[in-house]
Amino acid sequence: MKAMGLNIGSKIRELRRKGGMARKDLAAHLNVSTATVSNWEKNRAEPRLAQVVPLAKALGVTADILLGTGEISADEKYDQLKKEYEAAFQTGDTEQIKEICKTAVRLFPFDIWWSWQYNHAFYTRSQENIDCETAMNEQTAREADILKIMIDKTDDPIKRWELIVQLVRDLCTIGRKSEAFTYVSMLPDSPPPSRNDLIDDVFDGNALLSFRQKLMSDGFSETLSKLYSSPDATAETDRVIINLIYAMIPDGNYLEFHKLLYLVKKRLVKHLITHGGTPDEILTLLEEMHTHSVEYDRIFTSSDALFYTVDHMRFVSTHALSQGGSLRNDFKKHLKRKSLDPFRQEARFVDLVLRGAYM
Repeated sequence: MKAMGLNIGSKIRELRRKGGMARKDLAAHLNVSTATVSNWEKNRAEPRLAQVVPLAKALGVTADILLGTGEISADEKYDQLKKEYEAAFQTGDTEQIKEICKTAVRLFPFDIWWSWQYNHAFYTRSQENIDCETAMNEQTAREADILKIMIDKTDDPIKRWELIVQLVRDLCTIGRKSEAFTYVSMLPDSPPPSRNDLIDDVFDGNALLSFRQKLMSDGFSETLSKLYSSPDATAETDRVIINLIYAMIPDGNYLEFHKLLYLVKKRLVKHLITHGGTPDEILTLLEEMHTHSVEYDRIFTSSDALFYTVDHMRFVSTHALSQGGSLRNDFKKHLKRKSLDPFRQEARFVDLVLRGAYM
């Protein structure tokens, strides 16, 4: 009975757990009972020779590795999958790409690159024949699958808590609330202290104020991002975003203040032109966009630029301008848009064009 070696059972169990699979899932893949898989793992029985290849495939390894005759390191496996992915990408074999990504995510669930490739492989197909909402739901479902694997593999209680919270949100978003409740029940009554809780206890003075400002800004940025990227965003949505920005950054000194307002007002102009906004409102927004573009570029190029922004926003602003992101240049290009032709004879519009020419 032990022709395949004494460790075949523990090998099956190890690879199954590493891949985030339940026994019943592996059994379903091979069309055998859960009890059969259990017997294999406990070395009470062995898979038939004809089952070795499909079993190895289900576990994301070769038959040699399963049998212990061709063991490779995690780094070698990672490189091997990368090469297989690149080869499949060159030939355009989307089904092969999906299978490679599935295996990689099971083996390396915390690897950001593979997680992105996994989502992209399926999202590309999603956009071909279905509406945006369905495609987004499918993408959220795939993110939930990745989160489940990560939850199963992490021993860090704080990280596990964070992953479960995100998974519950994703499951609720796609209407799988009964499944979400199962994961909610896995959480303790009192959450473990987060890293942010501990840092808040350690810092004091200006360091504490700066840290709390960062937390507030992160939450604020996430809220703005969700509002701005909503597929149902309207002119009213943009007005809400504008009011939030004015409320959260009242002094107007920060680079992001001008950048965010410029971008939102730019989109609001588009909404108003499409849906019959008044010329006065549209021209007022264009004048405000001009002011934001001038102030953004002035602050960024001033010698005391860092006085006007906070540490965690520097990389955003620096990256924006490194991409040729002068808002004044963008504004001059915006004034040439065909959609603004009805306003070209307006004195206020002519004034903006003249000011733009000498910026």
